[in-house]
Amino acid sequence: MDWTEQQKEAITRRDSGLIVSAAAGSGKTSVLVERLLRILMDESPENKVPADHMIVVTFTNDAAAEMRSRLYQALDQKLQEQPENTWLYQQQIRLQNAHICTISSFCFELIRENLGDQGITAGFRILSETESKMMTSKAADVVLNQWHTDRAEDMQLLWNSFCEKDDTDLERLLLELHKFLGTVPFRENWVQQVQQELQKPLEDSAYYQMLSAGMEQNLQMILRLVLLRNSTNLLRITRRWRGSKQTCTCWSRRSAWCSRNQMQKNCWNLTQS
Repeated sequence: MDWTEQQKEAITRRDSGLIVSAAAGSGKTSVLVERLLRILMDESPENKVPADHMIVVTFTNDAAAEMRSRLYQALDQKLQEQPENTWLYQQQIRLQNAHICTISSFCFELIRENLGDQGITAGFRILSETESKMMTSKAADVVLNQWHTDRAEDMQLLWNSFCEKDDTDLERLLLELHKFLGTVPFRENWVQQVQQELQKPLEDSAYYQMLSAGMEQNLQMILRLVLLRNSTNLLRITRRWRGSKQTCTCWSRRSAWCSRNQMQKNCWNLTQS
């Protein structure tokens, strides 16, 4: 497979942290599989990494299963090319015990293996999504009630800004913000940056500048589409006029049927508009 320079670097870079950011369908999984494969194929004593010593964390169970399957197939292909390579054969067997799973599954196994050190009973389990939503909603309700009691003025301001009949909209906003901040790394720093931006004059804030740049791009795109439409319509009219004798059928902003003289007039008006 032909790799780009950035993909090659992601595959071969060692002894440092590495972040790969790319669009969906750009080959991130293939790059990761190739990187893991080359790590497993490295038989030098100082770089040997058994398959069951690797940790590969994915977002979903389906992605973990696909990653394991792809890596198994890649090892199988290499073994067909090097049938005498006992190291690769051992890694293919050990791959069944490799930590290729979601972050929840990995943490679950990590805790289970260290129950005695953490004082956790053996009956613990992963919280279901439904239970998580119920607990989060209950926590939000408790906090809002507490604010109604302890911070009445602040709560009145929030009520006037977001609520109508009850505080359902405010609770939903609170839950959405909680969910979003859970995806932001170093969220305390991010919140501080947002607060600093909001204190600036509107025209100087990064958000206003990004919005203005986006509007500028949209306007340029609209202009290009209008120019393209006009040039296409003019070409369509010219072709039909040249192929006619006495009368012609044309697209015109004034009429659909016209004589040759009217056709020329319409073409001129369209060109000048």
